[in-house]
Amino acid sequence: MSTAVTVTLRSVTKHFGEEMLFENVSFTFPAGVITAIIGESGSGKTTLLRLIAGLEEAENSDSISIGEKRPARYCKEQGVGYVCQEPALLPWRTAKGNVKVPLELRKMGNGDQRERSAIAALKRTGLAHSANGRLAMKLSGGMKQRVALARAFIFQPGLVLLDEPFSSLDEPSREELCLRLREDWLSAGRPTVIVVTHDLQEAAFLADRYVFMRKPSKQTLASDTSPLKETRNFESAEVLAERHRLKMRYHDLCKESFVSVA
Repeated sequence: MSTAVTVTLRSVTKHFGEEMLFENVSFTFPAGVITAIIGESGSGKTTLLRLIAGLEEAENSDSISIGEKRPARYCKEQGVGYVCQEPALLPWRTAKGNVKVPLELRKMGNGDQRERSAIAALKRTGLAHSANGRLAMKLSGGMKQRVALARAFIFQPGLVLLDEPFSSLDEPSREELCLRLREDWLSAGRPTVIVVTHDLQEAAFLADRYVFMRKPSKQTLASDTSPLKETRNFESAEVLAERHRLKMRYHDLCKESFVSVA
């Protein structure tokens, strides 16, 4: 099990050609907390996750640290759980085979131990046991996302990045997987989780902290903290009230030029 880590942005700048995406953006994602990134399309939410994961580099390459390490080094040494908008499964592998990939790459356990771990991880996501041996290419969208979620948590990483993981699911599946995600977080030693979402109810239920982004992000990050208790119900009055508060908060921020808050 990896220890939850703090992710720090220090004056991050990123351009795509002539277009400025980030300029001097600073923020700290605290260890052991679920932080939701909320913002309009094109504000750079996915790019921010990719920078943290070491899949892209900021123009000032030493501006992001995970713990005391740069992203590429941390990801190589410790590993990061990552769930994309699309599940990104290996289609020729079974559901169970996909979940075992991080264990194989990190040489964790023997064959029997990996098998048991994969079955247990899939069970926690609610995937029927009969689907464990089914090829990924034959799974439904909801099943694929369950596999991706199980794969992200199976090696108990200190950092998990989630890029709109439930956006393509129907409402019942989305609600169920939100519940299972928060349960997994609690049972997995509370890793640092950063989740991008357009869904304010999803953010209100999952997150303990929020980051608001605008386009373009020129020192335009603002943060807020959830007032909700640790145990939550997706359809509770408290979560719905928090959803409304987030909506009003974001609208108010968009009326002004809000600045970076660490």
